[in-house]
Amino acid sequence: MHDPVNSTASGFQQISRSTTFRSVLHTKLRDIDLLILGSMDGENPFVSENTTYPCRYMDVVTMGAEIFHPGNEWKLYGERMQRWWILNVLKGVGTIHAGIHNPSYVKMDTRIVQEIRSYRVSDLPGLATEKQEAMGRSGQWNAETALGFLHALLTFVMANVVESSDHFVYEFTCQRDLPNQLNGPFVFREIPAAKAAEEGHNYIPDVKHFLD
Repeated sequence: MHDPVNSTASGFQQISRSTTFRSVLHTKLRDIDLLILGSMDGENPFVSENTTYPCRYMDVVTMGAEIFHPGNEWKLYGERMQRWWILNVLKGVGTIHAGIHNPSYVKMDTRIVQEIRSYRVSDLPGLATEKQEAMGRSGQWNAETALGFLHALLTFVMANVVESSDHFVYEFTCQRDLPNQLNGPFVFREIPAAKAAEEGHNYIPDVKHFLD
């Protein structure tokens, strides 16, 4: 795409890595409707406008070629793929395009993407599980467990946050060793807004005007 404002003399657009596109999305987690603000790098031009998960959007990432060197498999099939999946599974992002550049120890402004590999977000848990089992590290993360935890937390939140107030905020904690498990592993407390500000917490501001 040619942008006369941000283009170089050769006509190529300069891309700012600090610019992020965000979209407000309606999605579902089992029986819970969610309205989320999600960042993504682009829209797939080859699908219908009515298409949602798993093909509507795409995300672009970069990583050093050393991640494919022997002994570094866990960084890709554990840490990276888990991060990609967590960040994109509920946003309607169907594909991750990973640019493989020369090793990360090379100076930032001289790194060149030499290869692009694409991954479907829906395939990431299976790819990671298969590789983890081959490395003898199975059970490091599980897609159903992660989504189940989020569903349980949101269910607890909806059952306990019954009013909106400008005077206090809610803080939720997961404590698996609680003696009373009637409400699961979650507990919450109400913190006066002034105290929360003094403690330096960055809590979500009032969002009632978004829902009116």
